[in-house]
Amino acid sequence: MKRLQGKRINAGIATGKILLMKSRPAVLKQEIPDPEQEVARLLDALTRAEEQLQTEMKTADKTAAGILETHMMLLTDTRFRDTVTGIIRREHVNAEYAADRAGETLAEEFEAMEDPYLRARSEDMRQTARRAADCLTGFTEVPRMAEPVILCAEEFTPALLSGMNREYVLGLAAKTGSPVSHTAILAAGYGLPYLAGIDPAEINDGVTAVLDADHGELILEPDPETEQKAKEKEKALREMTRIAPEKTRMKVYANIASEKDLETVLRHQADGIGLFRTEFLFMNRNEAPDEEEQFQVYRRVLEAMEGRETIIRTIDAGTDKPVPYLDMPREENPALGLRGARVSLAYPDLFRVQLRALLRAACYGNEGIMFPMITSGREIMRLREQVNIAAGELDARKEKYRIPRIGIMVETPAAALISEELAKQADFFSVGTNDLTQYTLALDRLARGMDDYYDPHHDAVLKLIRMTVEGGHKAGIPVGICGQLGADPELIPLFVGEGLDEVSVAPASVPAVRYRVAEAEKQHENRTDDKPGDGGIHAPADGQLVSMSGIPDPVFAGGVLGPCFGIIPDNGLVRAPASGTVSSVADTGHAVSLRTSDGKEILIHTGIDTVKMKGRGFSPKVKQGDTVRTGDTLLEFDPEAVREAGLNPMVITVLM
Repeated sequence: MKRLQGKRINAGIATGKILLMKSRPAVLKQEIPDPEQEVARLLDALTRAEEQLQTEMKTADKTAAGILETHMMLLTDTRFRDTVTGIIRREHVNAEYAADRAGETLAEEFEAMEDPYLRARSEDMRQTARRAADCLTGFTEVPRMAEPVILCAEEFTPALLSGMNREYVLGLAAKTGSPVSHTAILAAGYGLPYLAGIDPAEINDGVTAVLDADHGELILEPDPETEQKAKEKEKALREMTRIAPEKTRMKVYANIASEKDLETVLRHQADGIGLFRTEFLFMNRNEAPDEEEQFQVYRRVLEAMEGRETIIRTIDAGTDKPVPYLDMPREENPALGLRGARVSLAYPDLFRVQLRALLRAACYGNEGIMFPMITSGREIMRLREQVNIAAGELDARKEKYRIPRIGIMVETPAAALISEELAKQADFFSVGTNDLTQYTLALDRLARGMDDYYDPHHDAVLKLIRMTVEGGHKAGIPVGICGQLGADPELIPLFVGEGLDEVSVAPASVPAVRYRVAEAEKQHENRTDDKPGDGGIHAPADGQLVSMSGIPDPVFAGGVLGPCFGIIPDNGLVRAPASGTVSSVADTGHAVSLRTSDGKEILIHTGIDTVKMKGRGFSPKVKQGDTVRTGDTLLEFDPEAVREAGLNPMVITVLM
């Protein structure tokens, strides 16, 4: 059995045989005596590439079709064609080499642009040029599959995912991949577990494997016990799509971009819609949708949800979602400029058309209106004023309407820091973790090469989320998450413990997330009920509880240090079992002690004899003197590194 560590792009688990994908052959430069004959070859290949795209778009879902439409636009753009033909004629080179070079040249131009939306098109440009070159060489990346397999490749492209028979694809493992790429978006939409950082050169074709994206590993030739456990979890996740949803305290909602997504939402029995991104109604057209068009869309969605909560976000344009007919000013840093609710306030006529449609549609279902990109109470006040003006306009027309609940997205550090004040003006909060992460870390999540720095698990991000939950609940309003972290299997237990009210995820992810929420709630309930040694002490990790006598170490089992209990951990998160002050952190990072307000000393010891590892695999998240609450992260560690060292990763809590 061999374990390869990777980076989770999309959560999930799959068991099956590996199918190694063919590597794209290198495109070599060749000197061509007749450039015009080579140009003719190119034009013929571009025609075939267009036909491929048209065929793929006919069967693609809305998300994939939108990505393929972008590729079609780039493929047919005269700039691309002129660049390729220019290289062929000037340098007398083969068309496939010229297409590759032109794609890279234009991609680099996109990367140099200030607008994040245009920068993000650089990868689309490379993939479009690659399609043209592949039509010239005859290479096809879509594999022939005779049975369900785990695909492994250097990288995956949207064209591959949209063109393959998804019934035969169990999961994806690749050498490169980004959580904010188009491929990642499609994988999430298809419900495919996806790992990056896996080198195909280390894998044999046809070998049995467990792709455990939840824990970021690909297990090759698993032993029977490991394979059976993986199959049981995989089956449980799969069966969630066929049975009535288990009732959970924390609701599991779905994110949608159009009414076409409703079929998946309803099939997976989401508790509601936590985010309806309305900006896609406004994009890729020459003028804004009128009130009646919007009203009919909102009404159909609300009626289809049959009373389940449906939160509709007002237009969130700007940055990566440009609306050409608004003639928005060019900005040096669009991510920090006119976007989100600022656009609505800058274009009040456009905004009130949408508000009138929303107020009218509210009579047909359980609607909530949500404002994006809020940083102050003054903004909420101005936005609510526009709602009242829109209501007055409907009164004047004697139209039937209702003012629904009005909430805000918390996606800036400013909003999180003053969440307690903002909660007095909002009916609900929804944390947009994608933008909250990039603004907190001062990192453009669309920038190339920033994957190692884009860390949604960063303590600062998690503290801002916790602050938002506390601020909202203190005012008595519900708090949810509608960003990528809502489906993160490592953080779902934390969100459950914090009392988050709902998570909203890609429709295809609803069953898996609901399963994990149900499991986390059961574990949280067990931790709350258990009182090992003394009352009020919670388990410091997710996993199986072990009594003191069952700990395989005579010092702990004999109670030499004090009464204790162990947890066989499911993951590498170690949390505070009680509130208090950090009294010490081991130099090797494997142990932390706390002093509670009533003077009790608690030792949390991670692993048995792990002092021998001298800190390898351990990452403390607190320091001496820090104040922590029950459930705060004390340290993170790598259980597999502990096992590989021949040691036991059991997390032991001692009441000293």
